[in-house]
Amino acid sequence: MTCTYCGRVRCHHLGPEENQQTAPNRHRCAVLPPTPTATTLNLFALGDRAELVCVACSHVIPNGPDAAYLRARHGQWHVRRREAVEDRRGLPEGAVRYTLVKR
Repeated sequence: MTCTYCGRVRCHHLGPEENQQTAPNRHRCAVLPPTPTATTLNLFALGDRAELVCVACSHVIPNGPDAAYLRARHGQWHVRRREAVEDRRGLPEGAVRYTLVKR
């Protein structure tokens, strides 16, 4: 079986109970986004007026043409402070998901 995250036949993402040699390879474009778990929390939540609100510091990013830039800039600020991490797995090119670091 091919790993849906890294596209390899043998990797640490696949469990030991799966037969990693005899299963047919899947197409690499069939990468599924990671499913959210109880330990991951998105950095931004949707507010009452369709604006984004930072979960860590309650900073409001207004809805508008600059929302993507402001979201990325604010997310990078939390990454530099080591309060959040970037996650690009399973997303289209150029898209970034920010999640809070479990402390």
